[in-house]
Amino acid sequence: MEPAKTHPHGKHLLLRHQFQQALHAMGQVVLPEDLAIADTMLSTEKHCTAEEIHDAVAAKYPDTSMAHVRRTLGLLIDLGIARRMEVAEKSVYEHIHLDEHHDHFICLKCGKIIEFSDDQIEGRQLKRALEHGFHPLVHRLEIRGVCAECMGKRRSIRTLETVKPGEKVFLRDLLGGSGFIARLTEMGLTRGIEVRVLNDHPQILLEVRGTRMAIGHGMASKILVSDAQPHLRS
Repeated sequence: MEPAKTHPHGKHLLLRHQFQQALHAMGQVVLPEDLAIADTMLSTEKHCTAEEIHDAVAAKYPDTSMAHVRRTLGLLIDLGIARRMEVAEKSVYEHIHLDEHHDHFICLKCGKIIEFSDDQIEGRQLKRALEHGFHPLVHRLEIRGVCAECMGKRRSIRTLETVKPGEKVFLRDLLGGSGFIARLTEMGLTRGIEVRVLNDHPQILLEVRGTRMAIGHGMASKILVSDAQPHLRS
């Protein structure tokens, strides 16, 4: 993140002023570093980490510590000026928006945050709150899942029957009863094992752990495989 070169623009100046007033009201001395941290937060429209904010502030105030940054961010959150989200095992921060509300899609694989707004959702939330006699002040909607880019990278799951000769795949699951699963397990077809299809007619000829075996198409239709090796639970 680049250091904030100016104070926050018009719509966020009120938040900066509220921050200063709150520090004065608590009897705290307003340090230049405090304002620099607030300015950096209020001057960016992206979600940023404490480390990014620290780097931007330290470019102007080299003695600023991470502890100072975290304390000030905590105060901004307590005052309702900023908020924190946990994404991909790290904390990111953003300032509130006085003129508009937005919600978030959060990708659990890459940590990408996509902002969106929906007037119908907002209206229904307000309606439900009023029905319960509740007066809402602040709310946040987070929808966590997998973004389109990560979904595109994910390898498809298919049945072994559809694998072409010459392809190598990994066994993901077996769709059958205990007897069927036990039989394939005895043959060495266990979850995560690499399987190479050598031929698909009249039976499906496989190479597993350096050993060749043949199975019928019906059996192969109950074996799920993928191009990527599945994660194995310990």
